[in-house]
Amino acid sequence: MKKCIVVTVMVLLLVLCVAGCSTGSKPSETPEKDQGTAVGEGPYKDGDVIRLVVPWSAGGGFDRVARLVQPYFEAELEKLTGADVTVVVENVTGAGGAIGLREFYRAAPDGKTIGTVSFGGGAYLQLATGEFDMTKYSYIGILNKDVNIIVVQPKCPYTSVKELIEASKNKSTLFATDGAGASGHLDNLIMRAVLASKGIDWKMDFVRRIIRCHARVGER
Repeated sequence: MKKCIVVTVMVLLLVLCVAGCSTGSKPSETPEKDQGTAVGEGPYKDGDVIRLVVPWSAGGGFDRVARLVQPYFEAELEKLTGADVTVVVENVTGAGGAIGLREFYRAAPDGKTIGTVSFGGGAYLQLATGEFDMTKYSYIGILNKDVNIIVVQPKCPYTSVKELIEASKNKSTLFATDGAGASGHLDNLIMRAVLASKGIDWKMDFVRRIIRCHARVGER
């Protein structure tokens, strides 16, 4: 018998963070320019290299966004500071992103090591490792902002979350994720807990998906 597999599409808020600072500032979609700093008097000088750390592999969504932003980032820094600086995208992978986050969390607070992070993924890694504090980063800009959605294959008869919850009374909803502990897995567990707090019981099972493309789901 065919079984519907549900996928939570993870499109996370992606932000740029400056390493080592402890301002606790919130990201701004329209950051204000520093009107009190004259050209050439900023923290950068000609020849400086800024590391843009991506905690995930080359070719992924975070990496593509960072490489798209990189040339514009260089140009804007030159306009603001008058310095000819180079921004280098560096993939520091491992431990589900924790190694890369640790890399720019521990870096000197000189503005020469920055990184990309998602709020959800970073918060999960903080809870899992206890090695860094997401409130200690200085957030300097939002690169991407979207919502999470739940999708099912076309042959599934369900057209709403309410129908999925109702069907789970007889058979648990099967979610395809990147594995136990991945953000897609944890987000579903949080959603289930929130619903349970409101008296709604959504029975869930999980399977590790093989297809990497978020736009497709399979049958099992």
